[in-house]
Amino acid sequence: MSPGEGSGDIGSISDKMLTQIIHNLQSFPNETVDLTQPHLRHSLSNVYPLYIFLYSLLVVCGTVGNAAMIAHILRRRLHRNPTNAYLMNIAVCQFIMSFPLLPLSLAILLVQNWIFGSFLCYFVPMIQVRRCTWQ
Repeated sequence: MSPGEGSGDIGSISDKMLTQIIHNLQSFPNETVDLTQPHLRHSLSNVYPLYIFLYSLLVVCGTVGNAAMIAHILRRRLHRNPTNAYLMNIAVCQFIMSFPLLPLSLAILLVQNWIFGSFLCYFVPMIQVRRCTWQ
């Protein structure tokens, strides 16, 4: 076999992706580590309970508060007013952000390797809020 034949060519991988792969491989010096299992980041090993508590507080407050606002607007039929309809729209978006996305973001923060599959690899950045700063 020539160097270009076979299952893959390292030249076809972008420099950014290759750098990330090398960084991940250097983080796990043992070759027997099972990367299908979650591995806690070493830098957060002492403080991860605090992160879990704070994120849990955010999830509960965000979910309950936004659900209460949506229920209040719907119960009193205030959604016919454009301003209240707009506020309900924001509450629905924030409910989606606080209930399913915050726990997933916490897991991504705490776990060093990606264990969520290829669909979430592309879908999570689409639903996360990304602010562009043009300076």
